[in-house]
Amino acid sequence: MKRFITLDFYRGVAAIFILFRHALEFLGYNLYTSYLAVDLFYLISGFVFVPSSGDKLIAGKSDAWGVIINRFIRLYPLYFASIILSGVFYYFGAHANVNTAGMPYWQAWLISLTMGPNIFAPYFMFQINGPAWYLFVDMVGAIFFALTYKYLKNWMLWVVVILSAIGLIYGAFHSDPRGGLDLGWIKSNLKYGFCRFTFSFTLGVLLFRILRNGFFEKQYNLPFVGLALCAMMGLSFSITKINHDADAYISLFSVLILYPFLLIAGTKVDFNGILAKITDFLSPISYTIYVLQTAFITLAYYFCKLAGVTAKQTAPYSAIVLMVFMIGFSIFMNKYYDAPTRALMAKYLKPRR
Repeated sequence: MKRFITLDFYRGVAAIFILFRHALEFLGYNLYTSYLAVDLFYLISGFVFVPSSGDKLIAGKSDAWGVIINRFIRLYPLYFASIILSGVFYYFGAHANVNTAGMPYWQAWLISLTMGPNIFAPYFMFQINGPAWYLFVDMVGAIFFALTYKYLKNWMLWVVVILSAIGLIYGAFHSDPRGGLDLGWIKSNLKYGFCRFTFSFTLGVLLFRILRNGFFEKQYNLPFVGLALCAMMGLSFSITKINHDADAYISLFSVLILYPFLLIAGTKVDFNGILAKITDFLSPISYTIYVLQTAFITLAYYFCKLAGVTAKQTAPYSAIVLMVFMIGFSIFMNKYYDAPTRALMAKYLKPRR
């Protein structure tokens, strides 16, 4: 599969924004719109789904079960590690920032092992690892596309994109009192999590299908353009809370217009040197940072409690320490846990052809 290095650059940097979003008290600044990184992740995932899985489904080189298993193997080992770590930290006293809504912790913990929502929870349905709502929606979407991709025509995908866009517009103005698209992670608006997926992932699939005949053949070594595009992305993640309508318009502009533009432009930009090395360093750990962050942010709150200080009093230095630790620990986990675990799972779970 052809590599689009700028898209990898986006993912690596976006993962850092998500980390700071969930550790905003340690950072000292509210990166309110950083939740939109999820929509960019979905868009890029849909885009790369076509060459990595979709073409194989069409050619008969893989079947739906193979695609589903591949996605499960990609997502679950690190997710499982995050739940184990959260349980260990909780056992030793890291209770801050943990809310199981009256349910015994061990019950919520067992339910979380399924990677699915806790249907008994009144509000937060992903209680042990909050960002896991993204993984649940992603897994359900992967199953749907694996089963239907061979039969989906472009016009069908356009219908899905248009209907999803209408849903996002309605949701941005009417589903959250704060305004915007920070939706999908609680019981009352989980449906909008799927709407965010169906719009961005499906649009990513469409864009690859439409542009694949010639558009990707020539790329240009433009590192400063790559930096500028990434800066635009970062700016869209860094806007603080304004008001209901402004936040709705900002989120819709980013998801419906800006991120598709950044994706298309990013496919034409290549670079090497130090920027490529940074990308090669950050991109492989972007998912690891995303899925492990909750456990260690909870642990950081616990350390603050032991030290008798608040998270805000340690900002922004604690956020920098947390970022450095998460990068280092993610590299370790990728090499010594995730890679061998996925290889073992693939040996026993992947269908023989």
